[in-house]
Amino acid sequence: MFCPKCEKEIVNESVNCPFCGESIAVQETVAETAAPDATAAAQVGNNYEAMPQQPSSAGWGNPANVTANTVVDRKSVTKKEYIAKYAPANLKKNIKSAAIVCYVCVGISAIASFAILKNPLMLIDVAIYLGLTLGMHLGNSKVCAILLLIFSIIECVFSVIEFGAPSGWWLIIAGVSAVSTFNKLGKEYNKFLLEEPVDTTNIQSF
Repeated sequence: MFCPKCEKEIVNESVNCPFCGESIAVQETVAETAAPDATAAAQVGNNYEAMPQQPSSAGWGNPANVTANTVVDRKSVTKKEYIAKYAPANLKKNIKSAAIVCYVCVGISAIASFAILKNPLMLIDVAIYLGLTLGMHLGNSKVCAILLLIFSIIECVFSVIEFGAPSGWWLIIAGVSAVSTFNKLGKEYNKFLLEEPVDTTNIQSF
């Protein structure tokens, strides 16, 4: 054994250190008394480290909706999926606003075809506009936005030739806004594909 004070090797049965006179019995008693506490602390520490971490219930929504740790491969994300899940909120809001304008115009045209002009043939135009708007809004389709813009321009030109006054120019504005927004989303999508994978750890469902 070694003296706890001078750290020189002494006989195991020594009561006092022959070199410095330190009392060995007192030190052993103190060490034996402290040992259980130290052992218990070490066990507690080991047990704490071994405990699996539970998902935190803090935050919004139901804790049961917390998903497992997953990393999204950006290369596998389609453009429509990107628009639905990862696109900037302001760009998605622009598409929604353009769609609302189109819905209002379609509703007005439907009412006008019966109540004012009494022309059932206008329902064909209404159906076309409604289909293209739904495809643009719910289907996140740039093609539908382009066709909506082209069709509204043709209708406006025909109105000028036929009646001497433009009509449907709100649809043209909405179509231009939608096509411009889809172009910006295309650029954002290309940037998205080149960035690091998305870590969706602890994404909350609302």
